[in-house]
Amino acid sequence: MKSFKVVTFFVLFVIASMSVMAQDTVRGSLNYLDSRVPLLKKEANEQPVQGFVAEADVKLFKFGPARVSAAYDFEQRYNVEVYPNYNNGMDPVFDLYRNVKTHYVGAQAGLNLKYAVEPFIGYFVGTNKIHEDANRQVVSKVRIGVNVPFTKESRFFVKAAVDFNRSYGSPSKHMDSMLPILPAIAGRFVSPDTRQVIVGAGFRF
Repeated sequence: MKSFKVVTFFVLFVIASMSVMAQDTVRGSLNYLDSRVPLLKKEANEQPVQGFVAEADVKLFKFGPARVSAAYDFEQRYNVEVYPNYNNGMDPVFDLYRNVKTHYVGAQAGLNLKYAVEPFIGYFVGTNKIHEDANRQVVSKVRIGVNVPFTKESRFFVKAAVDFNRSYGSPSKHMDSMLPILPAIAGRFVSPDTRQVIVGAGFRF
């Protein structure tokens, strides 16, 4: 339900922005997310992670062709493996998957090149809770990508990027003290570092 509200708000945001001239002060985009990064080898049985990213950013300053902005990023990932190969001897649970919502804030810096193509890099810090029994954790990601507007003055642009995700510490609450003694039967929640491709589109005004 929360995800539906985020998408609805974004659609209304885009409709409102279409009537405004493209000053490139504020941007909003909606993107498809997939962990199947091209040229990156995956295990044969590895479950791909898919989802969407809704993002908005506000220009802080512009110096020549360089643009620096502050950004908010909402990420919804589906079917994330958060508890692999767990068996406590009484109630076995294998390959536990969950949908994971993450809220990020960060900064992005881009360089406006010929034909208004803008390569950019961003750094985001966020928080999520991968399971009701797991600790809330802090996560971060680096995003490297490119924005391509239809024309130099166009409000509409397309985006392609790769996210490099990192988690801080273990989100586990379950049986951590037993791990050194019973590694075969104890288990913990995990938050794997995942590289993701994002492809989407947005408006600027």
